Amino acid sequence: MLLLANLYTLLYRYTGQHDITVGTSVAGRDRLDLEDQLGYFVNTLAIRTQFDPRQSFSRLLAQVKTNTLKAYEHSAYPFDLLVDKLQLERDPGRFPLFDVMLVLQNLENNRRYGDNTLQDLVVENIEPDIHISKLDLLICMSEVDDRLEVYFEYDTALFTEATIRQMQHDLLLVMAHTASGSEVPLDDIEMPVSVQEKTILNDFVKAVQDL
Repeated sequence: MLLLANLYTLLYRYTGQHDITVGTSVAGRDRLDLEDQLGYFVNTLAIRTQFDPRQSFSRLLAQVKTNTLKAYEHSAYPFDLLVDKLQLERDPGRFPLFDVMLVLQNLENNRRYGDNTLQDLVVENIEPDIHISKLDLLICMSEVDDRLEVYFEYDTALFTEATIRQMQHDLLLVMAHTASGSEVPLDDIEMPVSVQEKTILNDFVKAVQDL
């Protein structure tokens, strides 16, 4: 929820929009009889937050907490059925309901088998040679020991590597500001912008407007 509130703040500072929907994923194993079952149970949630940019970050965080908890109450409802029920016009080149997704993974279970061996079964990661982004922007965060690892996946037709690297820097900057002063209004969170960064931000806004 804290990471999501920081992301909302960053997206607001980039776009000026204060009605933002960000996607996230849930494990989908909400029943005991599913714990030992093999298969893909992950579901997608669309979390919409409307906020006043004059409000403090702590108030935004409270809103995000409320919205997230409400969304989790319906986490078993299939995302595809939701899209169908809303009768949204489908675009094969676009993900429905949102363009940005934030995923937080807890690797506690993976660390349990640190040698990647489970009895007689050896587990190894397989990375595909071709990477295709299904979203405009996917931010995947993983809790590993005492640190947070962050992975950005993006549509290269919309963003350059330089834009994403600047976005990573700006997200850290926002998190530093909100950690040191959560009562500061969102509009007052400082984001120093150089000439190069202005170009990057303009490119980001243009990409959003062209969607």
